[in-house]
Amino acid sequence: DRLRSRGLGDVYKRQPLRVRDVAAYAHLSVSQLERKFHSILGFYPSEFIIRCKLEEAKNLLAHTNRSLNEISQILCFSSQSYFCNVFKKKYQMTPGEYRRSRAGQADSRFTSQVSGKIGQRN
Repeated sequence: DRLRSRGLGDVYKRQPLRVRDVAAYAHLSVSQLERKFHSILGFYPSEFIIRCKLEEAKNLLAHTNRSLNEISQILCFSSQSYFCNVFKKKYQMTPGEYRRSRAGQADSRFTSQVSGKIGQRN
């Protein structure tokens, strides 16, 4: 039911997605799913799940004020420490550094768009 209610690429917030869940949904054994997934995409289902979680983490870091602990819990990482380690390994910066690097970017983009439109009217 969890797989039917969401697309496979969706991150399971507060409900962990496991490779065995995907395998069961596809009527394959875990090893069959892993072989097929890897032969077609070049990486394993567990890597795909982590990638999805990290992409959602980037979104939450950039667009919310949620704490790192809350983000790690929402995305079903086993701990905040594990989340931070996986994030840093993938992006070569901590989640906090990523958040600080994105601070104000949306605001500055909006400001420049508004300024440009106002300038066009004058």
